[in-house]
Amino acid sequence: MNMDCPAVNFHGIELQSHEKGDSKQNSFCALRTLTNLEEHEILTSSGLYQRVYVQPNKNKTAIITYHDIGTNHTSFLSLFNNPEMRVITENFTVYHICAPGHHENATNISFGEPGQDQVLLSSQPDIQKQRQSISSVTGSRGSIFEAVRRRSSLILNRSRYPSMDQLADMITSILVHFGINYFLGFGMGAGSNILARYALRYPDQVLGLFLINPNASTHGYYQWFRNVWSDLPALERGVLTDNLMSQLEAHWFGFGLVENADVANFYESLTRSLNPANLAGYIRSYVDRTPLPLVRPIPGPPMPDTHTNPNEEPSVILTEVCLVTGDRAVELSRALADMNGRMDPKRTQFLMVNEFIYFNSIYYLLPSVFLCKIYYNQSNLLGTSRLILDFL
Repeated sequence: MNMDCPAVNFHGIELQSHEKGDSKQNSFCALRTLTNLEEHEILTSSGLYQRVYVQPNKNKTAIITYHDIGTNHTSFLSLFNNPEMRVITENFTVYHICAPGHHENATNISFGEPGQDQVLLSSQPDIQKQRQSISSVTGSRGSIFEAVRRRSSLILNRSRYPSMDQLADMITSILVHFGINYFLGFGMGAGSNILARYALRYPDQVLGLFLINPNASTHGYYQWFRNVWSDLPALERGVLTDNLMSQLEAHWFGFGLVENADVANFYESLTRSLNPANLAGYIRSYVDRTPLPLVRPIPGPPMPDTHTNPNEEPSVILTEVCLVTGDRAVELSRALADMNGRMDPKRTQFLMVNEFIYFNSIYYLLPSVFLCKIYYNQSNLLGTSRLILDFL
């Protein structure tokens, strides 16, 4: 077997071998049942218990995955169970993080101090301040949006769930529990956002990131209002609306690009199997996310009179990153382009795949793309096996 890293074009990879209906696509769901996972329940710094599912290996070098909204850890199993990924799974221990309350038969999570919501709801001075801030706005759409967002956090968020920043901080407890010093991160959608937040704050713990469908900005106005005022309250009552399901499909695959029935049915069944209150909480946290404070660094030496403020929020991800999406998914491509434009170009590669309709298509590219394009020596292209051994 030739272990040399193949040449990879980082824009417009064509997946000609994965035609609709072929056996590899039909094995999408079957690949999720091939691995015996070790289940761990970990008490995190937030006070919440979180499940982590481990694909064990004698090697302690870690890969950590974080799933998207509407899914759980099982969305990554077909990726790491595929034979093409054996070169990775035989040399890494894979830790699949499950968002709080997204495991099978999960009960409603309880986050925050008891009665905190009631205190917020009865806090008339705070609500009055929000009303004043709204009335003082003169025509600024963004300011109105932010004011209503803040007020809704008082009135609507009866189902307490960690924010995206809190979910990122909870990863530290998982690393401590397993004795992980550093890891490679694989995220999708909301999981990509969480891993990016962690890498901003704790760069020494992250070797590299492979982020599928990343988004570093906030939620769109229309989607935010529709979700917060209609779809999410219904979901908290156990009703998954058709509109929310359609938005989730567009979020995963791009608008109107779901063409494989097996994949679409699996994701919808997975979404409907989750605890609706916890599902709504994770979606709400993603909808209410703050933008990642990314700033593209200016090349060259620092300006003469610039001083670094140690209390300033980090604005550069100081690790190798690969951003991935499909070029037919317009909104996903736009979000990737926006994030890529604010990343350090020396540390960031982006990958826009032709015909990238199915998430499972990406596992045919990962061994060569992730290990060779992110971690290879530019002057001496090494084989995949050599690259892996360098990290053991």
